[in-house]
Amino acid sequence: MSYNMPSNEYDQQTSIDQTGSPDNGTGLWSMIIGIIGVVFGGALLGIPAIIMGSIGRKKVAAGRATNGGQALAGIILGSIATLMSVIGILYVMGK
Repeated sequence: MSYNMPSNEYDQQTSIDQTGSPDNGTGLWSMIIGIIGVVFGGALLGIPAIIMGSIGRKKVAAGRATNGGQALAGIILGSIATLMSVIGILYVMGK
């Protein structure tokens, strides 16, 4: 009689690069650029933060990265920075 153990998240192997370390750079930079975009840059940095965050989330889904939270933070912060820019532009144009 064979007994099959239920698989869990710890049994799954991730396809990490050849060195064995995850490729977390994209998600990290997305978060950093998003923070800077909210503080200083607006849409100029917000849009790249959104793009890099999306790429970082795809890497997490593919198992090549482990920092989905940082990538999501980059997307959220980039969206906020871009929205603040659009609101600022509309405010200035309305005067």
